[in-house]
Amino acid sequence: MAKERTWSFQTTDGTPVQVTLRKNRWVSVNGQPEIKLKELKDGQDSNLFEVAFNIPLPNNEQAKLFSGMGQKVVYEGKDVETGLEYEAATIPKWTYVFFVLFVINWFVIMGGAFGALASLLGAYAVYYVATRTEMATGGKVGISAAAYVVITAVSIGIVNVLR
Repeated sequence: MAKERTWSFQTTDGTPVQVTLRKNRWVSVNGQPEIKLKELKDGQDSNLFEVAFNIPLPNNEQAKLFSGMGQKVVYEGKDVETGLEYEAATIPKWTYVFFVLFVINWFVIMGGAFGALASLLGAYAVYYVATRTEMATGGKVGISAAAYVVITAVSIGIVNVLR
């Protein structure tokens, strides 16, 4: 059974739209022939953790499909499922400090596949916290620092056990 996801909404001029994503590779609008998703990539709104795609609509407008920690179709700046304003995830500059620290941990402390996994887990946790709009920056930095300390401590503990 093919993995398929569908979003239905109306454009501002009342045109009904049904966007179908199949196997995370093919997109179709209102049953039209499928287009390879990678051909619709929008480099301007994409970042390290979230990729944006421009979906052409029948009325010559476009919607955006954001794919990262989930998938969202956005039309006129709003998530078509929730109706809430949607902003592409922006990664604050301070998060890159944590990303570099996790890379250093990987090379200096643990290394190998487990070190890479621990560093990726930490970087993902920092990204997840940093892109939440409902939290204050101080809280985001504090949680990110705590994640770094915990992952570093666990990595050191595992290295010491394995020696």
